[in-house]
Amino acid sequence: VKSASGPPIIPDISTLPFTKPATSFPLGYNDPYITPPSVDAAPTKTLKDALESGPAVSNTVHFSLDSKNGPGGVLNTDFIEKRADTREFKADFWVEDLGNGKKQLQYAESATIFFHFNTRFLFFLPKGEIAWPHVMVNTLTKVA
Repeated sequence: VKSASGPPIIPDISTLPFTKPATSFPLGYNDPYITPPSVDAAPTKTLKDALESGPAVSNTVHFSLDSKNGPGGVLNTDFIEKRADTREFKADFWVEDLGNGKKQLQYAESATIFFHFNTRFLFFLPKGEIAWPHVMVNTLTKVA
């Protein structure tokens, strides 16, 4: 938990897939995700836009959770683990003071799902995994 004066510094989070072990996707694989109309490759821009267009933030308290820190982790059922294993989860929560007793909560969560593949189905990649970050962001303002 960290406290700071002013608005938070919100990092960029990518929604584009990557492979493990690292390898290049064939030409055109990412096109549906980077060619308009496409998925939002910069979802935290929504949070930054809310800060720019809303009231000034005087103080921020930041809570951060990451499955890579400490002894915790993400648990899955055996069925899911063998097909689309979610091993990484990260969440950031920013509680912001807007003045006059008003508060705002902004959050960004990312669950990275690892889809297993072998050369039988995806002949262009060696046996491994395609990782897809699933990102959720929102701004919530307390009204009363």
